[in-house]
Formats: sequence, C-alpha cells, structure tokens
Amino acid sequence: VYTFGITSILTCFNAADGKIDWQVDCEKEYKAPTLTFGSSCSPIVVGDNVLVNVGAKGASIVAFDKKTGKEVWKKLDDAASYSSPIAISAEGKAPQVVFLTAKGLVSLAPKDGTIHWQYPFADFLLESSCTPTMFDGKLLASSITAGSVLVDPENLSDSRPKKIWSNSLNCYFSTPVALGKDTLYMVTGSLLEKTAVLRCVDATNGKQHWSRKNVGKYHATLLRTGDNKMLMVEEKGDLVLFDPNPKQYSELARTKICGNTWAHPALANGRLYIRDAKDLICVELPK
Repeated sequence: VYTFGITSILTCFNAADGKIDWQVDCEKEYKAPTLTFGSSCSPIVVGDNVLVNVGAKGASIVAFDKKTGKEVWKKLDDAASYSSPIAISAEGKAPQVVFLTAKGLVSLAPKDGTIHWQYPFADFLLESSCTPTMFDGKLLASSITAGSVLVDPENLSDSRPKKIWSNSLNCYFSTPVALGKDTLYMVTGSLLEKTAVLRCVDATNGKQHWSRKNVGKYHATLLRTGDNKMLMVEEKGDLVLFDPNPKQYSELARTKICGNTWAHPALANGRLYIRDAKDLICVELPK
C-alpha cells in the first residue's frame, strides 16, 4: 500500500502486517516547496513504478521503484497541485499517466518519463484539486478559477492536445463524473458566493442542462453506482441517491450519513466508506 502524506512523505506499507517497507521524504530529498494545505496527490502505480507530483524544480513528477523506493526518473519544473494522476491508454498504444500540475496537464510514459504532450491550464490561486477525468477518449480538467476544459489526447498539434471546448464552470475540489459519452455531473464552488452547485452538463459542448444549488458551502462529492445511478455526499453529511436525468434533477433517496465533510467517499463491494471531521464510517448500501 502506497501513501503520499500531507508533508510529502511517500511510504510503502506491507499490506499483510502494516510494516513500512520503505519511505522517501520528498520535501527534504527534492527541496519541494510546501503547499498551503499540504500535499494531497495520490500515488499511482503503473508497471514497476510508483509516481507522484512532488512539485520541485527538476522534479515536478518523480517515479520510484515500487519495490525499493529508489528514484527511477524525474521530470519538469512545475510546482505541485492538489490533484491526483490517472493512467490512460489507447488501443494498441503503451499506457500514459496524466498529471494536472500547477501549470497544467501533462502526459508522460510511466516507464521512463518521456513527455507525450502538455496543455497549459494554470489556476490563478494555484489550488487545482480535481482529478482529470477520461471518458469517450477525451480528457476533462477543471479548477477553481480556470473553469473547465475538454481536450482530445489523441489529436495533437505541436505536442498539445486539441481543445474540444472550455467553459467557466469551476470545480473546487470535487472531481466531475461522466455518465456515458454525453453527460457530465459536476459540483462547482466559488470563494465569493460560498455555495456549491450540482450541475448536469452536456459533455459534447460543455453547456449546462440543469443545476441544483446549496449542496454545500464549498463542496459535495459524486460517485457513479454500478447500475448507473449517482450518489452524492453533501457537505453537511447527507447521502443522496439521484437518477441521472439530463432533463431535470430527480432525487430517489436521502439519509444523514455523517457530520460535515470535505472527504471523498469510496465505494467497494456494496459498502460506502466516508470520513467526516471525527469518524471513519462504513455503511452497507441496500441492493
């Protein structure tokens, strides 16, 4: 099990007994600047390497041997964001890893760090938090001040993917969820208005179908269920099940699950795991 802590310490735990196999203090090793809210990039394991957005000069993105913790390669000068990377692959092509750094999107080969492409997408507040979202071969990125952008990673010009559309919808730190090829669900936030809004968006052009205000002050999280319904944990701790209807918001069920929360829930084997300010909670969802 690999973790990247708030103080930029990358740790490999033995899953059987919880003992530490190896550990790297990335802030100390690479002189990485400290982020205002601490490091929050999730490590990603691809092949023999584990990759993280360290955010240091000459070591923005670093790959470590997953068995030993030794550095395999390091690339770029970009500062870190709060976002986590994803692995993507096209048919017949080697996998790529996409990061959203403080400067923008970047795609690299996980084995040796070869840079496939870069796309500028800088947040004015340097608080990019959303994980890039891949659907129908396209890649979506969002931030708190830069809005959202959809690009085609397979259609490159001057080592930059083609922009499909962009809009002014700012996802603070709730990662958008795609349903099929045509619909996106996003929770947008604003420092000025201080209200989180659930939005249903046409994935083909970035235009809004409908919106529902006050799902939180800053935040709410979204998950797609196995039968293509949508789960939302509102900031106040309500768990909401709604039908993904592009025509209107259609709520199916609601229950209080926890206290005030900014944490993303996890859904596994019919159980939902969520953390609030005091507790870690696990509930079994009805079938």
